[in-house]
Amino acid sequence: MIIRNLKNYKIIVDSKHFENMRGASPAEVAKKAASKILGNSLNRKRFSTIEAKTGKIRHYDVKLEDLVRPYHKNEKLVKYRIVVKKIGKQVGGTYPPNLDEDSGNPIFDFFPREEYKIEIEEDEYIIIKNRNNKKCIEFYIYNSTLYLEEINKCDYIGKINLEKLIEYAKILKTFDLVETIELTDQSTIFNKKISLWLLSILSTGESWYNHFKFFQRDYKYEKEYNQSKIIMKFEDFINECIELLIKKYDDWNKNNTILKNAYRNILNEQKDNFFKYYNKEKSVQEIFTEIKNKLKDIKYNKSLDLKLIVESLNFIKSSKIIKYSDQLYLHI
Repeated sequence: MIIRNLKNYKIIVDSKHFENMRGASPAEVAKKAASKILGNSLNRKRFSTIEAKTGKIRHYDVKLEDLVRPYHKNEKLVKYRIVVKKIGKQVGGTYPPNLDEDSGNPIFDFFPREEYKIEIEEDEYIIIKNRNNKKCIEFYIYNSTLYLEEINKCDYIGKINLEKLIEYAKILKTFDLVETIELTDQSTIFNKKISLWLLSILSTGESWYNHFKFFQRDYKYEKEYNQSKIIMKFEDFINECIELLIKKYDDWNKNNTILKNAYRNILNEQKDNFFKYYNKEKSVQEIFTEIKNKLKDIKYNKSLDLKLIVESLNFIKSSKIIKYSDQLYLHI
């Protein structure tokens, strides 16, 4: 494919490279050609150039609806002209990194080829895997936001991989490529049996991601509310959970007293079981800080203790006594 005149902020493409394309009009064919060029060569709607003399980086955005103009010569459509609008920073489109051997992409400073394999799927999803082909990180960049889809500890703890990704995003910010990292908090531990965000809030008042300055839109309100709950005596806290669960059950069953009382009995049995193992006079924060410390030192995977921890956390989670909006943002 021949691409010319990039320095003039226009792209001229020889029509012979698209002679097999079909369309109702030359303009329609031209738009198809333009989309193909942008998809293959210019990262869809966005690209950058570097001025040779000054080294200044310029960023460009393409409006697909006004993308192309047919170019006529001797009454024949011989070329398609793609009109590019200059802008100050990225305002649309995806930015998959260039992973060519000599690209100099800073992603390799944080995830070197000797330790990681980096792939691009569907032209936009960046997948970072370890040497054992286990997925460590998955993300994509759109509209100046890095969307973190998945992160695993791989060969390192999750904290290290997250810190690496944040530092990489800071480099991209210097090129006006990224302003924000966004994610949905689905963090879990112990084979996905325990919600990490819930355990962290119950023991520290904040989620795991909050410690890295990822905040939900109602972060201040939710933190103040949750702090007021985790200082409660464990007994009072569990009783409040039960009342919230009963109210929810009552709403579902339209005031069926017999079913509601039966459900309350089940919940009270669970409560009594918790009080056999947890000191009901301690605060919620004290109890779950102890649990968190135990989980760091002892493998509970096959023990009754882990089963009890999972059951108690699910009990609390289902009551929704803890407030947490799982859509989080980090402004770089």
